[in-house]
Parts: sequence; C-alpha cells; structure tokens
Amino acid sequence: MTDTVLLLLQETIQLAESCKDRGNQEYSKQNYKEAISSYSKGVVAIGEYLQQHVGGGGGVVVDGEKEDENMTRLKKLASQLYCNRAVSWLNAPAQLKNYQEALDDAKKSISFDDTFAKAYLRMAESLIGLDCYKEAKDAYLQCIRRIAVDPNDKTANAHNTLLTQATNGLNNSKMKMFYEPILTEKPDHYGKIELRYTDEIRRKSLFARCDVKKGDVVFTDTDLYANIKSPSLDINTYQRLFCDHCMGQLPKVSETETAEKVVLCKYGCTRIMIGSNTVDTTKYCSEKCRDDAWDEYHCQECGSMSQPQAGELDVVSRVHGITEYRKMVHGVPTEASLLLAERIIAIISTKLKKGHVKNCNLALGKLQHLRRDPLMQIQKSFNGNNLEELQNQYKPLLAFLKQSYGIKLTSLDTIQYKSDNKILIEELEKLFSNKFYDEILGLINYNSISTFVYGEETVINTGAKNKKMQPKLRQYCLGSALIPIFACLNHSCAPNIEMGREQRDGVTKAIAVMIAKQDIKKGQELLTSYIDESNPFKDRQSILSSQYGFTCNCNKCSKRR
Repeated sequence: MTDTVLLLLQETIQLAESCKDRGNQEYSKQNYKEAISSYSKGVVAIGEYLQQHVGGGGGVVVDGEKEDENMTRLKKLASQLYCNRAVSWLNAPAQLKNYQEALDDAKKSISFDDTFAKAYLRMAESLIGLDCYKEAKDAYLQCIRRIAVDPNDKTANAHNTLLTQATNGLNNSKMKMFYEPILTEKPDHYGKIELRYTDEIRRKSLFARCDVKKGDVVFTDTDLYANIKSPSLDINTYQRLFCDHCMGQLPKVSETETAEKVVLCKYGCTRIMIGSNTVDTTKYCSEKCRDDAWDEYHCQECGSMSQPQAGELDVVSRVHGITEYRKMVHGVPTEASLLLAERIIAIISTKLKKGHVKNCNLALGKLQHLRRDPLMQIQKSFNGNNLEELQNQYKPLLAFLKQSYGIKLTSLDTIQYKSDNKILIEELEKLFSNKFYDEILGLINYNSISTFVYGEETVINTGAKNKKMQPKLRQYCLGSALIPIFACLNHSCAPNIEMGREQRDGVTKAIAVMIAKQDIKKGQELLTSYIDESNPFKDRQSILSSQYGFTCNCNKCSKRR
C-alpha cells in the first residue's frame, strides 16, 4: 500500500516536471495559451495527488524520510508551476491577459513555498496591473528580502537579474503611488499617456496608451511652480501684461478702459523692476491667482506696510533681501532658474511657518519625487571630492534669502520659545543650507522648462502721424516652470513630440501642449529634446553632458559614432 502511494507520488512528480518543461518551451516561443495549458496540467496532477493522499488522509508511511524528500520536491514544483502560469497570464496578449488570475496563481505559489522570491515578484506585477500600488510595493519588498544567491550560479547572473527586476518594480510602484492620482484626476489632459519606471538611469518614462496621429495633441500639462524672468516683466516702458502667479496673460485693457479688470495685491504692494529701475504693482489675472499667491508665498514677499504681518516682521529688511537677491541674479544666463529657486524657497518657508508640514522634504510636495541631484556635481570643476567647496559659492545668495524668508531670532526670544519651535528652526536652517539650495537648483535644471506665453500685439507710439507706420510689439512672458508630467519625458535628438503653443485653460493657468511630430504607435515611448536638435552632433553631446550629465545614445546620435 505505502509503496504504491510512494510510486504514485514519484510518477506525479515526473508528470508535473514534464508539464513544466513543455510549458517553458511554449513560453519561450511566446505561445502563452499553450504554456498556460501545459502548466495547468501539471497543477491538476499535483492537486489530484494531494487531494487523494494528503488532504484525504492517504496511505501509511513506511519510509518517512523518502516521502518527506519527495513531498518537499512536489511542493516546490507546485510553487514553480503556479508561478510560471502567473507570468504567462501577465505576458499574454491583451485578449488573454488576466491580472486577477496571475495574482491568484502567485498567491498559490507562495502557499506552497513562502521562500520563493519569484512568486512575490509575480504577485507584485499582478498588483501593478490591478492598480494596487501600495500592495505591490509591499510585495516587491517581500521579494527583495527573499532573494538569495544560488551557490551553483558562479556568476550570480540570475540573482542580479531578479534583484534588478524587483528593485525597478519597487521604484515603479512608488512612482505610480504618486503619479497615478495626477494622471487619473485629469483624463482629458493625460488620457493618452502611461507612466512607467524604466531603470536607474532613465528612471521615469512616458508611453503612448493609444495610437496618435502626427499633429495631434498627446497631452497637456499645467505647471506646479513658475516664475517670470525679470526682463520680461517690463518691456521698455510698457506695462506688464502677465500674471505674477501663473504667467497667464492679463485681461486686455483698451485705451478707453480702466485697469479694473486687472487684480492687484490686496495691500497694494509695489516692486522695483530690476533692470529698468521702474516701480510697478503686483498684478494677477484673477482673484484666485491673487489668493493662491498670498497663501503660498506672497504673504512673505509682500512689501506693503499695511499687510497683516507688517507690525510683526521687519518688512523693510525682508524686501531689501528680496531686492538684493534679484539684483545679484539679474542678467546671468541662469536667471530664470534662480528666480524659480527663490519662489520654491518662499513656498517651503511659508508651509513650514504655517505648520502645514514638519520638514522641507514634505514641503516640496509633488516636487519631492522629481530628480534633484546637486547641480554642482555636473560642473567641470567638480572632481568628486570638492562638492562642499563648490556649494560655498551660494552663501551670498542664501544670506539674502534667509533675510527675507527665514526666521529672525533675537535676544528677546526665550529658551522656551526656541525649545517649542526647535523643529521649525532646524528645518529653516536646512532650507537655507548650501546643500539644499544646490539640490533645488538641480531639481530645476533636470525638470524645468523655459516657458514663453505671448500676449497681444501692442502699437508703439513713436509720434508718427501715420499710425500704420508705427511699429508693433508683441509682448511675451519668459520664465522657468516645473511641469510635473512633462518632467518625466526622456530625451532624444530625434524626438517624436514637441511643445506646442501654450494655451489658457479658461480659468487661471497657462498650460503646456505636447504635439506629436510624427505618427506614434500604442506602447511607443514618448521622447522630447532637451536642447535644439538641429545643432551639430558634437555641440549636442557637449550641451547634454555639461547641463544634464549624460551622453545621448539615440538613433540619430548612434549613426554618427
């Protein structure tokens, strides 16, 4: 009786092994339906044996050691069969793909062998397909914890491959936890695109969810933070026509109309227009922009003595710091980025002081998921050991920012006050550190885009009698903006999408419009050019290396090597 049961066990193992081998062969040929069928036969054979002789309380054990050894082999085989069937469900064509079946199989695989790392990997991949990103993240972590080096694998290739897959998957799940709510919240903006984590080098990538025709809009995106470059604030002696908050065009005012359509700061603050030495009021395109600006940062940069904080803070000193900072950055090639850095510092400082967040990283909000490696690391003068020395160049700029957006402690501040506000004081010190400022500049360098928003043509009054002869000037707003989804695009010197004109969304914001430069197939990666792709090969490589820290290997560049 027992010998018969043991023989049946061994025959079941042989049958299941054969089914697994056939399934693997079909899988390697991408015959997923046949692979699933073969794995299923093995699973059924094992299930029938277990039902009859284990679950059903089958025969008497004579040679316990042999049966234990065979049972261990059977369970591992069952785990492998379920795991292989799971990956077949995952990789099958659309009409056969089934994430729920894959998840069920992965869980059964784990039930037979809870040390099997690949089963956790398949479970995580299934959860990604089911949009369960938090659960996927946990499954990837379980997989990583169980990956062990096979002593028979001298090169450790299998170990390294599995670890890379799990690590990339973990990063993908974290990324999707953050970005998917943004994408699904505005399907009219992002319905044609999918975001994936590619690898440690390219990180995030955008792919087309559907076919897109040349000239069609692929997606539109609104900025998180934007700031206007100071020369464009005042063109010659003409009034600014752009919102201080969103860079959108201000309502058009004719010669016979008053400026009532333009919304001003509640407290009527003015600012010196760096470069022209003129004074202008702070203007917004809507009350919403004015109120949002006040809540986010303008409450700290407002120079009006009638504002609520005027009696508590040294307004003159604060405005002096802002003005001196803007004077220092005026006219330098990276002025737009340095002004945007000031805006981000102001926003973080406001959040910390209002108690909305506990630390600088949380205050970054959606920005904390964007690349922000130190900018100084890609400078030619960086030798691998002198980062702190290079970052010391920021001290004069940071002194003015701290004067404007920091917290001023005096001898009147008690020990109790400093103790109660210890975390705030520490975080503000971090905010105005060389290291953090360098990371903010790195974030802007790697993720921002120069933006132009054009206004109406304005006739320049030259005193000529014939008005038709008077020149026209089309005002524009030039600045730098952090646009979250756009920042996920990878570079190619032969891009398939490009930035179109910026439009208004009907409320307050200017929006970036991405247009297909050619027909794009479903599943194809969306690529833009970080630079002018018409530049010669050597110039393109030099700019990409110095500004972004990489060498381009796109098809266009590969042909020149």
